[in-house]
Amino acid sequence: MSDETQRIEEQTRSLSGRALRRLPAVVGVAGLSVFVSGPALAGAAHVRPTITPTRATFPVPAKSTSLWTLRLWSHGTLEGSAAGTAGTLTVVVPHTADCTFQADVTQTPPEGQPSYYSGTRVTMSQCGGPPPAQTIAGHIYLCTPTGSPTTTEVAGGSLAASGPDTVASQANPLTPVAVASGSYAMTAGSPAGYLLVDCGGTATVGSGGLTASEPVTVPPGGAGVGLFYVSAPTVGDGGGSAPSPPVADVTSSADGPGVPSAAVPGATDAGHSPPPHAVAAAGSRLAFTGMDIGPPLLLGLLLLGAGTLMLACSGIRRRSRPVLRIEVRRTGRSAE
Repeated sequence: MSDETQRIEEQTRSLSGRALRRLPAVVGVAGLSVFVSGPALAGAAHVRPTITPTRATFPVPAKSTSLWTLRLWSHGTLEGSAAGTAGTLTVVVPHTADCTFQADVTQTPPEGQPSYYSGTRVTMSQCGGPPPAQTIAGHIYLCTPTGSPTTTEVAGGSLAASGPDTVASQANPLTPVAVASGSYAMTAGSPAGYLLVDCGGTATVGSGGLTASEPVTVPPGGAGVGLFYVSAPTVGDGGGSAPSPPVADVTSSADGPGVPSAAVPGATDAGHSPPPHAVAAAGSRLAFTGMDIGPPLLLGLLLLGAGTLMLACSGIRRRSRPVLRIEVRRTGRSAE
């Protein structure tokens, strides 16, 4: 082997050794890079909100059970927000000086705490303008006891709508909200102390009167309004106490205490006897005759007691009377 060949082999072995010594460091750096970029890569899979010159939107992921909230900011100032569990959340973009906005989305699982989900920032050449021409609104009005509708708002309850846009649930009334035109399904929950009723409206009332629904059409450039009615629960539903039936005016009269003073219908001032009829016995009086049986009953009891006492005394005298016995003896006389 020549000196040149030997020198080349030694250089090759030296390079291979240095490469092997650096291999752990290279692997460690690659692992650290993956570890740091992992959350970012995971976050990149999240759907981000979209901001246009007129609105910010966020489509709620399908089959989600969380509450989603979209917020629109401009230089730290909250310009608007929307929340819901399904559909597309929408916030109208206002006009600002530089049209720079940031939108972020938070997710709140059932019985959990809200956490950041995704966000985006944009700067546009123009922004804002008039809101969409169509709106949707809802009301829960009072229905009179006779079944007539009124325009008296009943505070409380809930109103929500779903369709091309989602209107989150809120207490009555649902003030006009800018939405896309189309068909919506509005739902209502009864306020405390009231039940939803038809009252001549078009809403479909659920069993028990706690919920109701109504289709609402929002025409292009127009407004859609959902109307619901409630009334206080009836007596049969536990909403109050039944009125007491009228009670006759019972006073003392010639027929005795406790007998209505007008117990003999048909009596005349001329003294004509009324037709026979049955009256309730009062006190110790006999029905139909009016005879007071108190004195005869007392006399009978006294006589019965006296007779019993006399019989008892007679028996005692018989037992105590002496019995006389007469014995007759025969004697014989001898002849003289």
